[in-house]
Amino acid sequence: MPRYMVAVDDSKNAESAFLACVQMMNPERDELIVLAAAMRSHIGQYSVLGLGFEEAALAGVDAYSLVRQANEATLRISRATVASYLKNARDLGFANVVGLTGLTDHVGEFICKVAADRKVDFLCLGKRGMSALKRVFIGSVSKYVLDHAECSVIIVKGEAGPEWAHDASVEEVRGLEEAERARRVADYMATEKARTRMEFLSSSLNKNISIMAEEAERARRVSEDKAAEASDAASSKAAHDAAVAAEEAERARRISEGKTTSALSQVVNDYLLEVQMTEVGLLD
Repeated sequence: MPRYMVAVDDSKNAESAFLACVQMMNPERDELIVLAAAMRSHIGQYSVLGLGFEEAALAGVDAYSLVRQANEATLRISRATVASYLKNARDLGFANVVGLTGLTDHVGEFICKVAADRKVDFLCLGKRGMSALKRVFIGSVSKYVLDHAECSVIIVKGEAGPEWAHDASVEEVRGLEEAERARRVADYMATEKARTRMEFLSSSLNKNISIMAEEAERARRVSEDKAAEASDAASSKAAHDAAVAAEEAERARRISEGKTTSALSQVVNDYLLEVQMTEVGLLD
């Protein structure tokens, strides 16, 4: 039996691809695989100002936790999207339906690999309306799949689907529009909340890094002051010791000179006394 696979997300183009795909299928015989590829978040997306994780940790930023939470949230959204399409397929009478999702760094490559592993015969996906310049920078998933998939690829442009898919009352259309508006408001609020949190974390990180830099500079200056004080104290002590030693040497010199002078004076006095005694006849 033919095996079809449709790549979906939460876009209108994905819905058109799904409706076009089921129109080509036999609900009782053919097998349908609904695939949602979830883009994986990385550490680099949560590093603040290009700083390392040590600095981020000081600001209370757990980058690994943020990445894990982002990936879990993306997977939850993808699973919910797949579950919604599976319900639609079963409501249309399709019995052989399978839902798949997974994290990937390259959506087009992921779709091609799943299609090859599952031996898909026909692969359907919607085409996003991008300008030529935008395709140059972010690439086109549909073009990549068209160039690399091993099976037949059906690219759906614009709205597609059976008449019942577009046959809705005004109330239903208004309800859908209101639900879409609410979804977009919720997405916007979630995005703003995430942006505000990242700005707060960035501000906290910058503040803590500034404090750390100031503390490091203060510690450096204190260390330099202590070293200077120690050097001045050592120089002062050396000068004092040198002065004391000089004074001691001078005192010793004077004492030595005094002793020499005293001995010489004694000899001279003895000689003069002897001369005087000889003169008076006291000595022969």
